[in-house]
Amino acid sequence: MQIKYLEKPFLTNIEKIAIGNWTKQLLWSPDGEKLLWNSLKCSNLYFIQPKESKEMNIHVNGREISWLDDSENIAYVERTSKTRFIHRFSLNIYNAIDDTNMKIFETDEILRNLRVTQKGHIWINELDGTNEYLFNRKGKRLREYYNEKVLVFDHDLNLVRMNIDGSNREMIQSRGWRGELSGDERYIIYNFNGYLHKYTISTNGKNRLVWGNNGIWSPDDNYIIYEVTNEDGHSIHGSDLYIINSDGFNVKQLTFTAEIQEGNPSISPDGKKIAFTCYKTNAVYIADIEF
Repeated sequence: MQIKYLEKPFLTNIEKIAIGNWTKQLLWSPDGEKLLWNSLKCSNLYFIQPKESKEMNIHVNGREISWLDDSENIAYVERTSKTRFIHRFSLNIYNAIDDTNMKIFETDEILRNLRVTQKGHIWINELDGTNEYLFNRKGKRLREYYNEKVLVFDHDLNLVRMNIDGSNREMIQSRGWRGELSGDERYIIYNFNGYLHKYTISTNGKNRLVWGNNGIWSPDDNYIIYEVTNEDGHSIHGSDLYIINSDGFNVKQLTFTAEIQEGNPSISPDGKKIAFTCYKTNAVYIADIEF
């Protein structure tokens, strides 16, 4: 598909849908009907159905989060304390329809890199990278791995792509973070030293795109939306959303609001809506996006 170069991208019908609480991550459900986020301050999970303006607070210590492919179940990692300095970590599945919770795995090791595979299975590994775990959506552990790759952060905070059995590790970027794989699995965008970078998987080529962070792909992979934040290392003084063609050209500013410090963008699966947070008030917004 030929990329259409944007002349005037803009957001319309901007609406505040919730008052967040140090929102860490925004995730649309695969059916585009629900929006999930977790709190950096208290680690509770929240989800809202924008069409019904219905918000639910899931009172669990949810750290890493991910929707399963049925748009009903949420996988998350929970940390519980045995003593002041000793913690246990568990992998859980919460059903957003029945309001039920199931613990499927628990360990003393730190769990990270929660992923849902293309087959709808739940994958996670330990911080030191010594063990990988694979479960089906019912919580049963799968012992046989198949040929699929995941994008993870290793214990040295390097961005790495590897097989789900832990083999064939491919270094993408030392100290790179917030990696996002394109829908066609040909490219990866990530943050490094304040810039948004693009990695071409077939050639191992790296390209610095633009000053900014927290980039996300549009559903058709033609565009990248990201944030540009003005901060001094202690506080944020301003933040806006921008859009760039996936080839690295034609930067356009999407938001111009001084009263809203936009960040953490998330595009709905159909590409018609965008969700984002405000760093100043912690509110969660959605808007229609038109290319």
